[in-house]
Amino acid sequence: MTSPTLRERLNISRIALRHPRATYVAWALVALLGIVAWTRLRVALFPDITFPVIVITVDRPGVSLETMERDVTLPLERVVRPLADLKALRSGSSTGRSWLAADFQVGLTLDEAERRVRGALPAAGLPKGTASSVHRVDLNETPVVTYVLVGKHRTPPQLMGTALGTFLPALRALPDVERVVPLGMDPEAISRLSGAPVDSTLPFTLVRLDGRPGVALEVVKRAGANALHVARAADSVVRRLQSDGRGVLVVSAADGPALLAADVAVAPVLDGRSPAWGADLVTRPGLADACRLVAATVVARAVSRRSVGTALTGNVLGALLAAVGSARYGQRKATAPGKTATVYAMLDGAWTAGRVYRRPDPPPSVHTPWHALDPDDVLRRLGELPGEPDVEPNRLMAPVRAVGALPLVRVPARFARTVAAELADPLTPILGTGAAATAVLGE
Repeated sequence: MTSPTLRERLNISRIALRHPRATYVAWALVALLGIVAWTRLRVALFPDITFPVIVITVDRPGVSLETMERDVTLPLERVVRPLADLKALRSGSSTGRSWLAADFQVGLTLDEAERRVRGALPAAGLPKGTASSVHRVDLNETPVVTYVLVGKHRTPPQLMGTALGTFLPALRALPDVERVVPLGMDPEAISRLSGAPVDSTLPFTLVRLDGRPGVALEVVKRAGANALHVARAADSVVRRLQSDGRGVLVVSAADGPALLAADVAVAPVLDGRSPAWGADLVTRPGLADACRLVAATVVARAVSRRSVGTALTGNVLGALLAAVGSARYGQRKATAPGKTATVYAMLDGAWTAGRVYRRPDPPPSVHTPWHALDPDDVLRRLGELPGEPDVEPNRLMAPVRAVGALPLVRVPARFARTVAAELADPLTPILGTGAAATAVLGE
């Protein structure tokens, strides 16, 4: 009997056949490692590479080009050129202004590059009366998505008001968004609408979509953030705001372009005056009916959802009775669930409408602009504002959060959340009712 050769002893197929359990465990381990690697795989639109560029701008009004180059540009080059990791240096001079751009080696952080430039700037000995500024140019802070708002019978100022009041705060609150740039109007006009300062260096742009004027919001991601993740998060925010049915309600007793531009126009009828015929709804004098209308919209949406679910459930039960029920107790009673659902929906709507109508009128309040108040009154009102409560992190939940961040736990948890979301679908109770009816009928 000859001894096996080295090739026979190291035959992987023979070893796998002799030890099937070890083979199963090995392949299961390979599959598990593949799943873990897949969950950690990052997908990016652009490579995450930082090109550190620092720009120095010096203004000295009324000084000639030759003087700016001799007294400002050349001293700046002399102190910046010896900096470590400097790759390239570009400069330019004009009447009353000089600029210098320092390109550093890839791998150096922007914070470190800016620190080195600011530390070398005092050694330049710039003349008195000059105003210098240091800016970081981050090529990774790029716009990832731009949203354009257009509307029928809506002017750009009206659209900009909706963009600044609804969409811009929600997009700006995303964690990886550096800033949201409004476009489509003069920056000064945007500043007046928002009540906050806007970068005056932004160009005066005009935005059009399909030949109609509009406004735009440009979402800029932070350096190092994933462009695809930011775009998906911004898209989910915009879709959520759209699905919330947000609109503009205008209350005015006089006809005007505002009533025609609003989504819902309400006109209180004043004594001795004709009503505003451009309104969608006409109410009694005062704002009580308008406030009640705004409060009723939330309740009406809930009633509408309940009515739709009730009607679908009744129709499903009626169809099952007509299809599989007996001729005496099934087909003759097939319309009973639908009629019952209709009566229930009507009673629910009438009861809810009565509750809304019986609500007391909101107490009137006087809103005085801040600029019309005395300084002491402003300070008093600011002091009365409730402060934000200090929320301390729960240390007991730290181990739970650490375990939940592991891929082996995060993937099943995500699957469980998906199953829970499917169970929360409005059609789930209807399908369950149909299954129960089928079981009861014995079919």
